[in-house]
Amino acid sequence: MSCLVTFSSFASASKLDIMAGWFSISAKTNSGSSELSNFGAYRINYFIPVFRQLDLTVGYSLLMSDTFGGDLGYGVDGGVTYYPISNSRPIKADSENARMVVDSLWRPYAGLGFSQRQFQSVQSTYAGFSLFGGVERSLMREFDFKAELRIVELQGAGVATATEMTLVAGIIYLF
Repeated sequence: MSCLVTFSSFASASKLDIMAGWFSISAKTNSGSSELSNFGAYRINYFIPVFRQLDLTVGYSLLMSDTFGGDLGYGVDGGVTYYPISNSRPIKADSENARMVVDSLWRPYAGLGFSQRQFQSVQSTYAGFSLFGGVERSLMREFDFKAELRIVELQGAGVATATEMTLVAGIIYLF
């Protein structure tokens, strides 16, 4: 009696997350400074697996000053996400009569990225580097929970600078 077991490659599995939460922005220009914080940060990310513990991330962020309206800030995000103590996604093994999935219950991560933001009120574009970290919690076969803190240091035209901080949570879809 022989049994053939095949391991599904983790690299073929992709992830998509959708999150919402709070943001805080502080900006400085030649003419002054301003701060704004509110619930109104929305983000969607697509994860491209590179190695078991490393993903490339491509996403889009939307900031709304009045939760579902008001002044808008939006732009693309890209980065590298590293999972220091777990794989970035479940490992699956299939045989003729059985299927096994090995998944870490908690998957903490950290990452570095680059972000671009366009703000409607000042009609200006900012770009800069980000540092982020968070945790993913395994829930079901295809869905996980995620919470993340991200800090983005943005540079605009001339001496204009902005610091964006977001705290978001949401759902990950594994496919």
